[in-house]
Amino acid sequence: MKALLAKEFRLTMSPWFLLVFLPLGLLLIPMWVFPLAMAYVFVGVMIVVWRDRKDHDLEFLATLPMSFVAQAKARAWTIVLLELTYLVVGMALSVVRFFLYPVGNYASMNTNLAFFGITLIMYATFNLIFLPAYYSRPYRTWWPLGGGTLIALLVGLGLTTLVAVLPELSLLNDRGFGNLGPQLGVFAGGAVIFILLSWLATNQAAKNIQKTQL
Repeated sequence: MKALLAKEFRLTMSPWFLLVFLPLGLLLIPMWVFPLAMAYVFVGVMIVVWRDRKDHDLEFLATLPMSFVAQAKARAWTIVLLELTYLVVGMALSVVRFFLYPVGNYASMNTNLAFFGITLIMYATFNLIFLPAYYSRPYRTWWPLGGGTLIALLVGLGLTTLVAVLPELSLLNDRGFGNLGPQLGVFAGGAVIFILLSWLATNQAAKNIQKTQL
C-alpha cells in the first residue's frame, strides 16, 4: 500500500498539480459563494482521472504483482488525502479572511467551523458516488465524476444556503468563533459522516474492482 501511495503522489500528482489549490484564493474575496471555492478539489480528481485514462494507469498496474483491492484503496486514499489537504488549506485561508474583513459574507454562508463541517459532508457525498461507480467497469467513463460532482455541489450549496437564510440556524453562521459549541458540533458531525461514507465508498470500490475484467 505504501508503494502504491508513493506512486500516486510522485507520478499522478506531479508538482504542477499544486495549481489545483489556487482557486482557494476565492475564499479571500469579500462576498462569494464559498462552497464553490471548496468544490474546486473535484478538478484535482478530474486531473487524476484524465491521467488514469491517458496513461492507462489501471491496466498497467494490473500487470504488476499487486492485488486489485490494494490498487483501488490506494487511489481512494489519495483522493481522500487530497480532499483533507484542500480542507486544511481552506481553513487556514479562512483565518486570514477573518482578519481581513470586519463584516460577514452576505452572499452565502460564512467560512466558520460549521461551514467546513458541511464541506466534509459535500466531499463524503462525492466519494460515495464516485469511487464505487468509477471501479464498476473495465473502461472508466466520465459519468461517475460528473454525477458525483453535481450531487455533491447540490448538497454543499443546499446546506450552506439553509444556514445562511434560515433565522433558526443563525447560530451556525457566525463569521468567527462565536457560538462555538453548535459550530463544533456540525464540524464533528461532518467529520464522522466523511469518515464513514469514505470508508464505505473505499470498500465498495475494492469489491467492484475485483469483479471487473480488465
